[in-house]
Amino acid sequence: NNIDQVDIYEMQNIPIRAEWDRNFDGKMDQIQFYNPDGSLIKVEKDSKFSGIIDWKETMGPNARITSLEIDNNQDGSMDIWKKFDINGKLTQAKYDENYDGSIDRWELFDGTEVLREVQFDTNEDKLPDQFQFFTPQAELQRVEFDTNIDSRVDRWEYYRQGGGLERVELDRNFDGKVDLVKRK
Repeated sequence: NNIDQVDIYEMQNIPIRAEWDRNFDGKMDQIQFYNPDGSLIKVEKDSKFSGIIDWKETMGPNARITSLEIDNNQDGSMDIWKKFDINGKLTQAKYDENYDGSIDRWELFDGTEVLREVQFDTNEDKLPDQFQFFTPQAELQRVEFDTNIDSRVDRWEYYRQGGGLERVELDRNFDGKVDLVKRK
């Protein structure tokens, strides 16, 4: 018989930590940490039952999640970071998609968790150089590019409602002004 739950208390029966073996393999794979008032503050999990803690949730008031970190490739470094508002709604996410230790994708959400903007670092300089903007219906509306990597947008793509490229605007001499418009 294996133990599948351990609860640790301080004086006066206040929980400080709880551990679980969620898949009953004899290894604890979830740990919860509590404030002195008994409220939950953090959850750590081995979400893939591999022996590696790869999931960390931080809780705020009323045990609502405020942040989530995920080690997607289980190399010991977090690769996904998500932030939540006081109501537990997702507001932003950051990703290290190529697992080099630097963020290369940023996502911003509105108050109803609809994706509004995505930024990409396509050249691994740790700065975004492609920007995607979405409508309140989560349809792609516009894409902006910094093609010469000077931290200024110089190409804009506009999309029709329902999809399909409408036009492309270019700043070919990089002076900050559109000097060519291509309509589709």
